[in-house]
Amino acid sequence: RRVRSQSRQLTAYMLGQTRQFSAAEQAIQLAADDADDPLTAMAAADWKSWILVRQGRLEDSLSLAVQWADEAEPRVSRASADEFAAWGRFQLRVTSAAIRDNRPGEARESLRLARIAAAGTGRDFIPSFNRWQVFGPTTVAMFQAQNALIDEHPEIALRIGQRLEGERFPLPETWNRHRLDVAQAHVLVREYPEAVTVLAGIRRTA
Repeated sequence: RRVRSQSRQLTAYMLGQTRQFSAAEQAIQLAADDADDPLTAMAAADWKSWILVRQGRLEDSLSLAVQWADEAEPRVSRASADEFAAWGRFQLRVTSAAIRDNRPGEARESLRLARIAAAGTGRDFIPSFNRWQVFGPTTVAMFQAQNALIDEHPEIALRIGQRLEGERFPLPETWNRHRLDVAQAHVLVREYPEAVTVLAGIRRTA
């Protein structure tokens, strides 16, 4: 059941990327129904929250992520890296929806909690229960850069991008997504040659 849930989560992700939202919602519901342990259920909820953001249903995504973050909050002294990652991923979903819904205070607070979770892991890693996601300090910094870009502060996104440059990261596609944010930040401050350099680097690694 766990493997079937994970395969349906991946299907939902691909359908969401191609904006086939009705089918994506069906797939993620099947994935949730299959989940027979707490961490697999959390992974399905994580993807559902992402799909809702893709649809522009920010309030629904925020409510879902807050609900699951409350359920996933670990006991710090005993939590495993996977448990920190599950809770931290929901905090990232909260900040992602909140910043897009013009709730900067909630976005900052959830990002702060995500940093606490990342400190518990000590590194960026691929959780065993969600093979297509990463969590750790660098991941949280990437979301901070993305938030800054959405909040029209490209200079902050560029500072974060410069600090992270050269980091070793487990998933190249996630790293490339962050570098696209860096390229966009260069464009917004009219540093066009720098943007082209970043884009050329993405093309090479992709």
